[in-house]
Amino acid sequence: MWPLWIAALLFSITLGLIGGQPAPALAESDDADTLFLPRVVLPYIVVLRESAPPVITSTPITTAVVGLPYTYTVQASGNPAPAFSLESAPQGMTIDADSGLIQWTPAETGSYTVAVRAANGIGPDAQQTYAIQVAPDGSQLPERIWDPRLDQRGATLVEASPAPGQGYWRLVEARWLDEAEADACGPDHHILMDVLDDTGERVVGLPIRIGWFGDYATVYTQAKPGELAAADYPMVHVAPTYNARPNDGAPADRVDGLGLGSIEAPGQTIHTGYILIWRWTITPR
Repeated sequence: MWPLWIAALLFSITLGLIGGQPAPALAESDDADTLFLPRVVLPYIVVLRESAPPVITSTPITTAVVGLPYTYTVQASGNPAPAFSLESAPQGMTIDADSGLIQWTPAETGSYTVAVRAANGIGPDAQQTYAIQVAPDGSQLPERIWDPRLDQRGATLVEASPAPGQGYWRLVEARWLDEAEADACGPDHHILMDVLDDTGERVVGLPIRIGWFGDYATVYTQAKPGELAAADYPMVHVAPTYNARPNDGAPADRVDGLGLGSIEAPGQTIHTGYILIWRWTITPR
């Protein structure tokens, strides 16, 4: 089989033969100003594409919310165009064989495995397997603990604005640590941070952005079993210098106005600290 072949049917400009008979070169009419020009047939080209097996090119959507419609359109290349089917799927999930549109409304939380097949008669078929994590409907937001001393230190909360049913990082606890408390927690001049999933378990490897003076740094949460925080950042400037928020692309609450200093001496670089904890939350519908 040719990798790609082009069948070209090129009809020559008819100056010699028309219908198997010689054609006159030029003919004149009775009107001396009129000439009969030779007949011209323009060429055309027919291009035939090579047959190709299917390849799934889209990235699956791996999160869903109880009671909310889940959709994902599977996309695949191939010639001829492939048809789609579900090899394995949770109860009630469907896929359109032509468009690849998957539709489903989950009824319970949990992890659900989906296997999609794309086939066009040219082997091998393409398959995509992934897991959907279904979260609660978020009808009740987690309680937020906000240390009132944060207001005295000039800290402020900038809340995220997720759409109904959308997941985001909600600040569930924020505390200021005075000099003695910071020393007891150790290290004594840091922002101590933790990030929890929807079940309250620590999330590992999530980036947290620490901003200041138009610049920023990124720290990543770590497992740190038994430790108070999954990540920390050392402060060297007084408040209100720093801000902090999870930075994985999802909406997130941000805390502004952080820094060294005390309530009594806010302009001095006294070693104080903060504890900030975020939790993955689905907004109410």
